[in-house]
Amino acid sequence: MEKITFFTEGETETEYAIGKVTMNKVSDRFKVQKKELKTYFVTFHDGARTRLHYHDSDQILIAIEGEGMVEIFKKIEAAQDGKYQLVVEDSTNFKDGETVLIPAGKLHWHGGITGQKGKFSHIAILKNGSTVWF
Repeated sequence: MEKITFFTEGETETEYAIGKVTMNKVSDRFKVQKKELKTYFVTFHDGARTRLHYHDSDQILIAIEGEGMVEIFKKIEAAQDGKYQLVVEDSTNFKDGETVLIPAGKLHWHGGITGQKGKFSHIAILKNGSTVWF
C-alpha cells in the first residue's frame, strides 16, 4: 500500500485551461505500474475553468474548497455568422462537500464561477483513457 499527500496545488496548467489553473496529478505520484484510474487535485483561481472537452469514461468531481460550476452541452450548432454556438443541456454550481458525476462522452467544462474571486478546488476521478480537448 502506498500513501501520499495530494493537497498541494501542483503545476500551473495552460494547455487545457482558461485562466489560472493549478493541477496536481495525484495518480502519477504512485509507484504502481498499472493505473486504472486517473486522479487530479485541481484549483481554479478567480473564475478560471477548463477548456471544452469530453472523456471516454464517467468523471466524478468532488468539491473541496469554494464554489464552482459544471456545464454539459448537447451539441454545437452552426450560427449564421459561420461561428458555432454551444447548446447547454445541463448546468449546475457545486461547493465543498458536494459531488458531481459527468457521464462519459458528454461535452463539458468545469471550474470557477465567472466573476468570482478566490479559489475553487476539486478532486477529479476518471478511468484511464482518452480525453478530447477543444
